[in-house]
Amino acid sequence: MMRQALLLIAVATAAGASAAAAATPVVPTFTQHQIAKKATPGLAYVPGRLAIGWHYLRWTHGPDQLSIFFADKAGHRIAFTATVFGGSCRTGMEKSFQQAGVKTYWSHTSDEQQAWRCVNGVRLVAATSLGPDHFADVGLGRIAASGHRIH
Repeated sequence: MMRQALLLIAVATAAGASAAAAATPVVPTFTQHQIAKKATPGLAYVPGRLAIGWHYLRWTHGPDQLSIFFADKAGHRIAFTATVFGGSCRTGMEKSFQQAGVKTYWSHTSDEQQAWRCVNGVRLVAATSLGPDHFADVGLGRIAASGHRIH
């Protein structure tokens, strides 16, 4: 009986922690309002997911681009960028992933890896200088796949 009670407490605690994490957006709500107000309307996208240990840092924008930056405690960076795009989204891909019903693509160079997806003429890219041996390709894909439009 005691064991069942402890199990129920553990499940309830985990559920509460998951709900609290889900309720906290990776880009603060105030910042999302600023982005929606100031960025080119078709480019107002933010990621809905981020790897554990990373936090929002800042954002910038121009007429054809919106970039949101995240950092970890060691100072490594991930950039989530929305740009106007035309053409084949597959161009340049080395791998593809199907994540949460969304097709994402991935590639890398000697000093960067990136994952992306395309939606409504916009390319959403998650990029970092960390190699795939330090940040998983599928992790970047998850960030790109979680990108959603804000209003």
